[in-house]
Amino acid sequence: MTKVRPSITNVQANVEMNRHRWGDAEEWSRRDALGYQWDGGVVQRPANIAWLADRFLREHTNNRYNLKILELACGAGRFSVELMRYAKEIDFLDMNQACLTICRSRFQQIPIKQRYYCNDGLSCDMLESLDYDLIASFDSLVHVHPDIVHGYVRQLADRIVPGGILWLDHSGKGMREQGHRTDMTLEKMAEFAQGVGLEIVKQTFRNDHDCISVLRRPVTPNA
Repeated sequence: MTKVRPSITNVQANVEMNRHRWGDAEEWSRRDALGYQWDGGVVQRPANIAWLADRFLREHTNNRYNLKILELACGAGRFSVELMRYAKEIDFLDMNQACLTICRSRFQQIPIKQRYYCNDGLSCDMLESLDYDLIASFDSLVHVHPDIVHGYVRQLADRIVPGGILWLDHSGKGMREQGHRTDMTLEKMAEFAQGVGLEIVKQTFRNDHDCISVLRRPVTPNA
């Protein structure tokens, strides 16, 4: 029987793993090439991320380029570059200060308002805004325990404006050791969304295991 790592199945172990694995600025540079290289092999180019954003995100921006955006678990900013195309201002939230430091350095010359928040891997209490048009997360929640994902959906549902979008990339077919995928599914995400009154706009697999769920706050509250 194959052993499953506690960092996949246990909330606190999952938090500690994500803090340890993604919390070193030198590792982001030397080992991960700011997220474009994993385990020593070059996996993606910036063009790959641009294609993904065009394919899965653009249709949900309503042709707007003045969005107030929060990026959840921003990492070293690989997807941030795409989000900034649509932003009039953008906030970054990550549990690792190293990630925020990297992003601040990368984007300090970009002439849009930016704010940076470090959390404990669970809470969003430190966020100041309640009027995001878009909250997005790419290639980070795939490593996050379902209970933590549920907590984020619950906390963030009231931080988007009516008609606003939660765009969340997550493990879609359950736990898998390869790639450290936790026991999230598209069905669980749908349940989390419905539990806080969010509409499920679309759920799409971007590969054989990872799903992008697009959730919207209703313009008129559900009866």
